[in-house]
Amino acid sequence: MGFSSDLSFKIVFDDGYESVYDIAFPIMQKYGLTGVVFPVAKYIGQNNKWDVTFGSLNSARHLNAEQIKILSENGWEIGSHGLTHTAFTSLSDEKLILELNHSKKILEDIIKQEIVSITPPFSLWNSHIKNLILKSGYKKIYYQQTFNLETDEVMIPRHSVYAIDGRKALFRKVNSSKFELMKELIIHKCSCLTVAVKEIL
Repeated sequence: MGFSSDLSFKIVFDDGYESVYDIAFPIMQKYGLTGVVFPVAKYIGQNNKWDVTFGSLNSARHLNAEQIKILSENGWEIGSHGLTHTAFTSLSDEKLILELNHSKKILEDIIKQEIVSITPPFSLWNSHIKNLILKSGYKKIYYQQTFNLETDEVMIPRHSVYAIDGRKALFRKVNSSKFELMKELIIHKCSCLTVAVKEIL
């Protein structure tokens, strides 16, 4: 069982953890592959204090500026994951525009190239947010695929891959399995609880 020779896909990493540079980068480079990484701009070189970490249990370090620059120089695309990993749907227009513009500038200053891609934290967005993103100069928006698929030259749906996914699960995702999509959406809903938990804490 193998992938079709005419299959085209991108490997995308949210949050921009240091493990992308330490683990994924050398493995993918070995096979001539590049990826897309979406750092959280305010936390470059820092631990993920934006997340619910339960002390050190889920604590992880983000890529630093030099690592991001090296990835870019080796053909990786760098995109924005916002400034603070705050759900865009919870922000006023003024604060959202700040998130969009400031994160874009921070990353552009590092790689000396235009940042054209973004993925909204928790994949939470709507048509109004989409318009603000485009007005801020972004040209591609990556989002978690749903059953109500929206795709055009701007919107790029994607599948999520988790530690529990094996080889068969990957093939099912590539073949647009409804079972896999349902599994992704359930896990995605659970991850969105971070928004509520952070507000309580």
